[in-house]
Amino acid sequence: MLASRTIYPLTILIFFCLLSCGGERSGNKVDQEGDMIKEPQMTDPVIEESSRPEHLTYFTASGIAPVWSLEIAEDRIVFESSIPGLTRLFTPHEDPEQAMDANVKRYRLETESRLLEITIRQRNCGETPAESLPYSVDVNVESAVDNKVSVSGCGNYIPDYRLYDIWALRSIAGEDIIPENYGNTIPRLEINTKKRTFMAFAGCNDVQGQIFTERRRIRFTNLETTLQACPGNAESDFIIDLRKVIKYEFKDRFLYLETGDGSELVLQKVD
Repeated sequence: MLASRTIYPLTILIFFCLLSCGGERSGNKVDQEGDMIKEPQMTDPVIEESSRPEHLTYFTASGIAPVWSLEIAEDRIVFESSIPGLTRLFTPHEDPEQAMDANVKRYRLETESRLLEITIRQRNCGETPAESLPYSVDVNVESAVDNKVSVSGCGNYIPDYRLYDIWALRSIAGEDIIPENYGNTIPRLEINTKKRTFMAFAGCNDVQGQIFTERRRIRFTNLETTLQACPGNAESDFIIDLRKVIKYEFKDRFLYLETGDGSELVLQKVD
């Protein structure tokens, strides 16, 4: 009788020990009643789709009466509106046609049931200067069963967020930078995409101005420089080339700026 009383508590103790150990091995815990408590699983961080280069939105537009919006990204074009039956149109991206006589771009996109035409004109758009945007946008939607729908509004190009950084000049026209030609330092370029401005140290003088971006194109405009006398021509060559930049490209941690006459500036991202 004594032996059975001793074995019974011992059996209970072993049972709870097995539950506890098994729970620890499986990554779960056990509550006071012996039930498993499932731990939250760790997952890899999710990269926002809109932050990937192939999904970058480079132009947006909107209008009212009716309310509508347009998003043009590297891989897709999305039109949304409050119009019944046209709440959302989604098409793969296609390059626009460029008008020869004006800064006008036209997108012509076809889905299974509709034709979407988008015209972007470079001109001030908005009722007041405070609301003004540099592009007017017209959108036409046609289908075989519905009447043609036309809306108008204003838009702007969105600077590539990857430009927002400090960049050190590494080469110009295929020739590596020699610090001795720039006052024993290396020229730097800082781009602020939120303000659409830039600042640069050319080795002797400071430079500042504005940036104009349009998809993969970039221009450095309204340049202002300090007026210190500097030896040699290296600094002035850098500033002259900066004025002539028209395109950009990323490769690893490097930014490649291409000028209109085919020269190239290579800059490296600064941590």
